[in-house]
Amino acid sequence: MKHGFWVLKKEVREMLRDRRVVIGGFVMPALMIIMFIGLMGWLEESLTSSAELKMVVYGSEDNPIVSQLRDSERTTLTIANSEEELTEHIASGQAHLGLIIESLGGPKFSIKTVFDSRETLSSVAASGLRKAVAEANTEAVRTILETQGNDPGLAEPIVMETEDIAEESGASGGALAGLLPYLIVIWAFYGGFGTATDIGAGEKERGTLETLLTAPAKRKQIVFGKYLALAVACTISAGASLVGLWIATALGIGGATFAGGLAVTPMAVVLMIAILIPLVLMFSAALLTVSFFAKSVREAQTYLTVASFLVIMPAVMSQFVGLTGADEAAWVVWTPVLNSAVGLTSALKGQPSVMTITAAIVTSGVLAWIFFAAAAALFKREQILNRT
Repeated sequence: MKHGFWVLKKEVREMLRDRRVVIGGFVMPALMIIMFIGLMGWLEESLTSSAELKMVVYGSEDNPIVSQLRDSERTTLTIANSEEELTEHIASGQAHLGLIIESLGGPKFSIKTVFDSRETLSSVAASGLRKAVAEANTEAVRTILETQGNDPGLAEPIVMETEDIAEESGASGGALAGLLPYLIVIWAFYGGFGTATDIGAGEKERGTLETLLTAPAKRKQIVFGKYLALAVACTISAGASLVGLWIATALGIGGATFAGGLAVTPMAVVLMIAILIPLVLMFSAALLTVSFFAKSVREAQTYLTVASFLVIMPAVMSQFVGLTGADEAAWVVWTPVLNSAVGLTSALKGQPSVMTITAAIVTSGVLAWIFFAAAAALFKREQILNRT
């Protein structure tokens, strides 16, 4: 295999000289992760602290709810002269929530809310008002009980407490544990994208592959060297995404969503490596096969773009599988890429699924062998090498 490692050194040297590969595969993953997390933190802060709710009121204005809305810095209050005018404000988007208030005598009054469920802020305002009314009712009952000399705690006969039993060893309470596998899988594939188009199809297009074939190395050794070079590119790219994630969380630019940072156990690291090694080998073999099959760089890019959807779709599905409780289902366990992402998630959360992780290692390993065999077979065919 001495000649195979010689080819590896050659390909890595050329890869590091290619600014397109270095920036696209090694630098951009880290920058994209930092920008993505920063954007999520900014959106979270904007939605929770600066969103302005526009409300329109018709009817009795002498009640604590209207007074509370007037005092709120995040609420703009408009008075309507009729129910029709109030409804028009909501329908036209001039207001997010309408309140039709009717006095029932004394301190009692009824509130009818008018909102548009198609608008996010309209639904948020309606939900927030329901909570405010519930709190106001509880406070009124507490005041009445206290005035009559009774225990004000009777206003809330049911007391609910919450306890979070999640271990701190998980990645940011699940936020990072859900995001990390998706990012790792995506960049493990795209990291070798630029190198793959050049390592086979590019050499055929430039006519340099014939020179390489004159070297004292068997064709399978040449394939093996190129294969390892692609594996190096994919591994560095996946690692760069982790570096970007660590930088973002260390600087605290992700807001409260990612405030916990990265805190994973040594066992989780071992399991992640065990999943990633065969996954990277599978991606590298698949990329190499496509590159050898294509006659030109543009043709290789077209094929790889189509193939990328076979990676993106399972990776995206891994974000939602846990919500459906299907993460242990047979179709998830034995679906390539999807099982790797789900296995990474379970390892990061400190609840590793032995079946899913084992299936991910087996399926990725088997497919890596199949794709490598296909690449080696293509490299032996003269019509493939001669672009005929």
